[in-house]
Amino acid sequence: MKGKQIIISFIVLVLLSVYLYFGEIKKREKKEMEKNKQETIYPDFKKDNISEIVVQTIDKKFVCKKVGNDWLLTEPVSCYADEATIGSILDRHSVAKSNRIIENANLADYGLTKPEVYIEFIGKDKTYRLNMGGYNPTGESAYAYVPGNTTTVYLIPKHLRLDCDKELKDFRYKGLMKFTDDKVTEIVVNLKEKEKKYKLKKEGEWWYITSPVSKTAKNERISTYLSYMKNTGIKNFIDSKDEAKYGLLNSSEYIDVYFGKDKKRVYFGKEEKSQNSRYAKSTEHKEILEIPDYIYNGISKLDEIINKQVFLFMQDKVEKISVKYGDKSIVAKKYKDKNGAEQWQYLEFKNIPSKKKSSIYIFGVASNLYWQEYKSVIEKFDQKDEAEKYGLVPGLAEIKLYGKNDELFGTLILGGKVPGKEAGKEEIYVKVPEKNIIYTIDANYVKNINLPDLEVK
Repeated sequence: MKGKQIIISFIVLVLLSVYLYFGEIKKREKKEMEKNKQETIYPDFKKDNISEIVVQTIDKKFVCKKVGNDWLLTEPVSCYADEATIGSILDRHSVAKSNRIIENANLADYGLTKPEVYIEFIGKDKTYRLNMGGYNPTGESAYAYVPGNTTTVYLIPKHLRLDCDKELKDFRYKGLMKFTDDKVTEIVVNLKEKEKKYKLKKEGEWWYITSPVSKTAKNERISTYLSYMKNTGIKNFIDSKDEAKYGLLNSSEYIDVYFGKDKKRVYFGKEEKSQNSRYAKSTEHKEILEIPDYIYNGISKLDEIINKQVFLFMQDKVEKISVKYGDKSIVAKKYKDKNGAEQWQYLEFKNIPSKKKSSIYIFGVASNLYWQEYKSVIEKFDQKDEAEKYGLVPGLAEIKLYGKNDELFGTLILGGKVPGKEAGKEEIYVKVPEKNIIYTIDANYVKNINLPDLEVK
């Protein structure tokens, strides 16, 4: 009998719990959802559906339209729009909530009878608009209402109102040129300094210097140039025809960026040291441009962009690493774990003490070599010197880097120390058998790859 009472009590408790959940908690959740819906200014706003934005300020109107993947400013001027500005506006307004809602309001009490400021988002099936007035007494919110509902006033966050206080330059694209890196085929640098006049051409994944010498260029440095052109951060657009005043009348300093047969050019004019600026003009803009001086100053001299890797490879393309030294060997291969993260699996560990295995960072062998620049080149040598003078037979260690499908990027044999180098600036000899060339590199490479018991002799 007692057991039956316990079961009945348990059933009653379960039923009460179910009632409490569905009868009270669900009711509370519903109220919370309704409250959130009320606070949300644009309940069904989806930023990816927006193709046009109109911003009306007290005395100006800006219209931005999406064409393909680009945003264009069509009013008051025609040019590319600043996508960071457009993106931040869309992000803010897509989740916009009011700080407070005033029901049964009189628009006149909040300066909203004839609003001079509004923002409008035009989508395929719907248009969203928010009419705005001034700020509240604390300045942290602004008054606004949605057309069609003239009895509800929102106190909106300050940053939503500030979107309507922007100037023309805020909406304009601030790069010297608009392009995607994969379309660039050639670059011509023609600045005053003798060593800043050269031509570059892209072949496959690599950039090459084609004039005045024929060398491989540093890919990451050319990527920086392209970033300078696209992400310039133009300070000011100067509506002036007086090019001489800014050193841009018949300027002979320029950078050309080619896209097959098409070309875009930027000219450089006077420096404004007090503003850390330089003046420029571009085929992308009609005005004279004030740009940060690091854009011009950051263009490297010829010797600084020559690729001085002992053999060409990109560190993110390395899939397998093999290291042999003394009686030790390590072979590791890259793979992706269940979360898609890249990891390294050791296929071979020979004569490496177990307690030292955990300290090995095998990818460091490749990443340190990627950034390692040779100091000098020895193209002519005999077998005797290779063994006795350079310590490369059999050598201190042999390193091999592979890409996909075991494509060999190159082999590096580490040799002995270069004599006569002062402390802290020691170098070692290394050989790339595939090229039959000996180089000297910073001896710290051996220290930096941190392999157990591997030391320069």
